[in-house]
Amino acid sequence: MIALLLPLTLHAKWGWTSAPVLALFTVSIISFAAFVIREKNVPEPLIDLNLLHRNPQFALGNLAALLNYMSIYAVGLLTSVWLQLVQGLSAKYAGWIMLGQPVVQSLLSPVAGRLSDHIGTRFLTFIGMSMTSLGMFLLACFAQGMSFAAIIAALAVVGIGMASFSAPNSSSVMGSVGRHQLGLAGAFLGTMRVAGMTLSVAILGGLAASHLGVGGWQSLLKYGSGGSGADAFVWGYRAAMSTGAVFALLGAFACLIKPRHNDSM
Repeated sequence: MIALLLPLTLHAKWGWTSAPVLALFTVSIISFAAFVIREKNVPEPLIDLNLLHRNPQFALGNLAALLNYMSIYAVGLLTSVWLQLVQGLSAKYAGWIMLGQPVVQSLLSPVAGRLSDHIGTRFLTFIGMSMTSLGMFLLACFAQGMSFAAIIAALAVVGIGMASFSAPNSSSVMGSVGRHQLGLAGAFLGTMRVAGMTLSVAILGGLAASHLGVGGWQSLLKYGSGGSGADAFVWGYRAAMSTGAVFALLGAFACLIKPRHNDSM
C-alpha cells in the first residue's frame, strides 16, 4: 500500500514516467501478487479470499465501500482548501459552509439504517452512491463566482448520499457471512474504509495538485486567491471532483448488481 500511495501522491512532483514512480508501482504490483499467493497457500490465512470469489454480496459490498470512500474522503480536505485559498474565506466561515455535508449526514443516517431493515439494502445503497456522484459533479462545476448557497447545497447532496449508503451497506456486508465470520467481515470492511480514505487523498489530492507545477502548493499557500496558483488549483479541483464522481458511479453500479440474497439481514 505504501508503494502504491507514494507515487499517486507525489506524481505531480516526480513525473509519471520517473524512475521512483515506476519502481514503486512495480514493487506494489509484485507485493500484492505475493500476498495473494501466500494467502491462498497457508492453512490459516490473514484474509479468507474465498469470501471474495464465493460470496458476491460480500465482495461487491466491500468494493462499493472502497469506491465510496475513494470518492468522498478528499471532498472535505480539498473543498476547505478551495474555500480558503481560492475564495479567500477565513477558516471560520469555511468551516460553517463545510457543515452542509456532516449535518445532513448525521440527521439522515439513522433514518436510512431503519429504512434498510424494511426495504432491504440494495436500493438505498444504489441511491446513496448515485446522490454522492451527483453532489460531486455539482462540486466539479465550481467557479470562483459561485454562490455559497450553491456550495452548501452541493455538499448537502453529498451528505444525503453518504447517509443513504453507509449504514445499509455495512448491514449488507455483515449480513452476508455466518456468525463465526463476523469479526473477519468487520475487519475487512474497516480495511476497505481506511484504504479508500487513503487512496482518495492520494488520487484526488494528486489530481488537485496536478496543474500547480513545481512549487505550486507553496505559491498557493503564500499568495492564496491573489496568486497564479489559484486558477491552477481550480482546474485541479474540478478534475478531482469529476474523478470522485466517476468512482461513486462505479460504486452505484456495484450496488445495483449485488445479489438480493440475505438483503434484508
